[in-house]
Amino acid sequence: LIEESLRFFGQTTATISHDLNNVFAIVNELNGLLDDYLTAADSGCVLNPDRLKNVTQRIEHQIERGKQYVKLLNRLAHTVDVSSKEFDAREPIEDILSAYTRIANLKNIELSSDIPSTPVRVDANPFDLVFILHAAIEIASSVLEPKTCLSAIMTQSDQGFVIRLDATGPYRNDVDFETRLKNLSSKINQLGGNLQHPSTSGDPLPIGLCLPYKWNPLTFCP
Repeated sequence: LIEESLRFFGQTTATISHDLNNVFAIVNELNGLLDDYLTAADSGCVLNPDRLKNVTQRIEHQIERGKQYVKLLNRLAHTVDVSSKEFDAREPIEDILSAYTRIANLKNIELSSDIPSTPVRVDANPFDLVFILHAAIEIASSVLEPKTCLSAIMTQSDQGFVIRLDATGPYRNDVDFETRLKNLSSKINQLGGNLQHPSTSGDPLPIGLCLPYKWNPLTFCP
């Protein structure tokens, strides 16, 4: 479990830092463009205010992107601060979906989500939630062909909440799918939940992560 959690953290932080590097690269290019305009002005050319405004607006947009990535990285880092606390389960779910977007794009898979508009209060370890959901998304995406949409739908009941991962196909074979699914099911059981795999058509999806509103942390948590 420790090795798996470290691998998850490594992959997630690498993904977000890559996106941050892209922000820096774009800002650097735009800064070079501003430099070119100033050099031209020094040579006697008249500066076009609209062009300058366009560049500064694009820089501001990238700065906002960068801020969002830093906030995302910060929130994920703080999921291991304590072994248990009360929190809104929607937030870490939305965070891990955001963090996985770049990986999904590389696989040519579109991610969509349907999250409740009201808070989903749980008393648990937030790291468990992002770790479990990331593993589930990895498993689900492993059986999807490119140009497929993977949806994450969150619903509630009196006993807990469910995150349902589904896609319309087409699917491809993953020889490790059942083994990885069994491993995930074991972790969810440790949290007092269960894994639903209700397909009667033989398709690998949907799968449902059924979790209670309160659970004890997995064994590797502080």
